Amino acid sequence: ESAKAFSTAGFPHAMYTFIAQAVKLRLDPVTGNVILLDVAAATEAGRIINPLSMAGQIQGGVAMSVGYALGENCVFEDGRLLNADFSTYLMPTSLDVPHIASYHVDAYEQAGPMGVKGAAEVSTVSIAPAIGGAIEQISGARLNSLPFDIDKILQAMEKKEEKQ
Repeated sequence: ESAKAFSTAGFPHAMYTFIAQAVKLRLDPVTGNVILLDVAAATEAGRIINPLSMAGQIQGGVAMSVGYALGENCVFEDGRLLNADFSTYLMPTSLDVPHIASYHVDAYEQAGPMGVKGAAEVSTVSIAPAIGGAIEQISGARLNSLPFDIDKILQAMEKKEEKQ
């Protein structure tokens, strides 16, 4: 018997959720400190059944992504995790997460149950690139590995200055 054929491009997913996200941030050129000021997150996830729940999903994913973009980092030595507790593995608190404006595009999805698509972790995808792009736009420093911590930002800014 032949393998099952899927007529939808992008096997194994038949439906894709679409997002666009932008950040506004302040970068201290002396210390390399980043302060997120605002996030705008627009999501098209088919028919939106519960807008409040949808906003919560998007805001939660953005908050999670702020953590891995700006600081969360597992540090290993000889296969042992060195920052295995909350005193050494730092995650953002509610005070570290900026205002998040969540916008929803309500678009009925023919293939989805009741016209919906998934929107759980989709909001985690583009915040890190948005932050990296904003840092580069402000300072000219291009970052290509997470997290975008102060040391990496300052090193990238120094490299840019050396090239000029």
